[in-house]
Amino acid sequence: MWTCERSTRGEVASVTSVDRKKPCCILDLDQTVLTREPMTSDPFAGARLYFGRESDKGNVTGDIMPDCKETVRELAHMWNFVAVTARWGGITRCRQNTETWLRAHGMEMPVFYASWPYPTDRPRVDFKASAIRHIQSSGKYGEILVGVGDRPSDVLAYLSTGQ
Repeated sequence: MWTCERSTRGEVASVTSVDRKKPCCILDLDQTVLTREPMTSDPFAGARLYFGRESDKGNVTGDIMPDCKETVRELAHMWNFVAVTARWGGITRCRQNTETWLRAHGMEMPVFYASWPYPTDRPRVDFKASAIRHIQSSGKYGEILVGVGDRPSDVLAYLSTGQ
């Protein structure tokens, strides 16, 4: 149901070194950490994300939300951040673009990707809840105390796992 991919540099990316004593914050990516044109309004948006190339010369992933970078970096000394996204992790380029974008914005963190793209909310809830339960049971990133997302599926996933 979920996958956690390693960064393209071979190690799990993180905002700071992971400290299991710190609490964990789960972050959604699209429309929470970054904005991008949804595939429903621009069918090529997904194609650019999945097959384009993120670089310092071109942005295929999206634009950072106002104050997001500063907020995450300011809180990183007290919190571990983990991204749980319904982006399909089955395409290497999508993972590379996502992780390159996070690195370029100084917000490297572990990212859990969907093993298949989910067009409706119920499968998104199931995927995200499963990933959150795995993250919590591993204890690797500290106790999950909060989740931040923009969709009803995010809230339902957090609630179904006791967040």
